[in-house]
Amino acid sequence: MCYEKIKDKNYCFDPARPCFTRDCNPLNGSCVDVDNLCSNKNPCTFNNGTPNVFYPIDCTQGKKCIVSDCDRNSSNIYNGCSNKSVNCDDGSACTTDSCDNSTGCINTPKDCNDKNECTIDSCNKTTGCINEALLCDDGNACTIDTCDPANGCIFTTKDCNDSNACTTDTCDSATGCVNTPIDVTIACNDGSVCTSDTCDPLIGCQNLNITCTSGDNSTNNTNGTVSPCTVTNECEKVRGCERIEKCNTTVDVVPSCSIEKCDGDENNCKKEDNKIDACTIIAVAAGTALGVAAIVGIIAAAVLLTGGAAVGAYYGYNKLYKGEFENKNPLYEAETKVGKNQLYEDKK
Repeated sequence: MCYEKIKDKNYCFDPARPCFTRDCNPLNGSCVDVDNLCSNKNPCTFNNGTPNVFYPIDCTQGKKCIVSDCDRNSSNIYNGCSNKSVNCDDGSACTTDSCDNSTGCINTPKDCNDKNECTIDSCNKTTGCINEALLCDDGNACTIDTCDPANGCIFTTKDCNDSNACTTDTCDSATGCVNTPIDVTIACNDGSVCTSDTCDPLIGCQNLNITCTSGDNSTNNTNGTVSPCTVTNECEKVRGCERIEKCNTTVDVVPSCSIEKCDGDENNCKKEDNKIDACTIIAVAAGTALGVAAIVGIIAAAVLLTGGAAVGAYYGYNKLYKGEFENKNPLYEAETKVGKNQLYEDKK
């Protein structure tokens, strides 16, 4: 009983209960707890067992993504914490906002790449990602400008071929295709005045032979007979159309075996000098034949041992080649003592 010791205020002290003040209950004489010195009835503080020593409670418990507030009037006298998530919004539409309990708020820039090479990717803080179409104009009128999502801008050279063989196809970087008609007088000129130079759009230059006005002058004799000369108009590539006079082969001209040339003034055919005519050729052939015959005769005479025949053959051979027959050998003339060949003239 504590009555006897009532005057000793430390009598009821219990070291096992340091947070409490104790006193003697006069009704039954026992020691009882009076005040709890480790509680201040504040839910926002805590006591670690030391009387009258209080610490603010940590409502976040180390979590950086929680904002904690303590309500002293909370009905929970042991914990007045009111926890809320941290607002990590940085006010930019160009970031993705998140929170890590260890590090806190994370504001990661948004990836606005749409994987399209034909757009320009950017970001506006208010509206977010912008993917603007790429302008592929290279400023060259000679290209077709397009865009491939995988490779970006493509500048393809224009085909300026107008399928016209009579134009020169080029391109001007400022104005585009230029199809210039060719100068036919230069590009299609084949250097001949005997052709008409034109251009066909499908096949190109054309060089068509011109037609010279024909003129047949074979019946122009005053007596109405057929002239041995004919006149035709022919084209020479440098001089152009010109009158060509030729001997009419259908008219019998004396000598008939001569090579004739038409005399424009006399309107007649004349033997052309220094030429072998048909008569000469025949004479040479005849002389050669006689000579061969004579040689054959000599050989035959020798074989037959006939003196008269041999002499006759020799005499015939000698006469032939000495020009003593009426039909002289044209390859030999006794008067000049030289073998004058009409195929050759001694110019001495």
